[in-house]
This record gives sequence, C-alpha cells and structure tokens, in this order.
Amino acid sequence: MFVLSQLTRHGYSSNYYNISGCNLGNNHRIPAENFADQKIICRVKTDRGIMRYDSVAEQHHHLYCSETETIADYYDEELNSILENYFRNKMIDNFSVEYVKLQIVGKFTNLNK
Repeated sequence: MFVLSQLTRHGYSSNYYNISGCNLGNNHRIPAENFADQKIICRVKTDRGIMRYDSVAEQHHHLYCSETETIADYYDEELNSILENYFRNKMIDNFSVEYVKLQIVGKFTNLNK
C-alpha cells in the first residue's frame, strides 16, 4: 500500500517510479512495468505513443485532452451500466469482453478546474 500511495496518477513515466521512505534508507527506482505486469497499476496509452500508468482501481474512464495531453478520471455509473448492458447483449464473434474502459478525446475548456 505504501508503494501505491507514492504513485502519481496518469503521470508521465520514464518507465520507473521513485519510491522513497522505504526502511532500506535509500530511494529506489522500480520499473513501472513490474507493477503493470502484476496488475497493481494499469497501462494507459496516449494518442502520441507515450505510455502512462494508472493506479486507480475503481471502474472509471479517461478524458484525454488532445491539446495538452492531460488525462483526467471520469466516473459515471450510468455510462458504466449502458456499456455493461450493451456488451452483455451484443456478443462479438470470437471475442470475450473482460472490461470496457473508454478514453474520451477532446479539449478541456477551462484548465483551471
């Protein structure tokens, strides 16, 4: 849990997380891919090919600003329900849906919020 509290949500990554405060007395660089491979965090790909990581476990979607490359979490239970019902009733040939996460691309109208 300590490690998760140190992760920056949706941050750019040099593919390492700097973890400080461990009892070993040093800062440690842990590859983000290690966390992603263990499903502790999720990979978030951007339109420009930059890999980011998401440590939020609750079901949510992403708002991606095409102008600033900012990613914000978007929570909407009604949207989750619509998507779940759609894919429960609309089977895709030769494919089993595990989960659906939308990335909604646009531009924030007020970056100060």
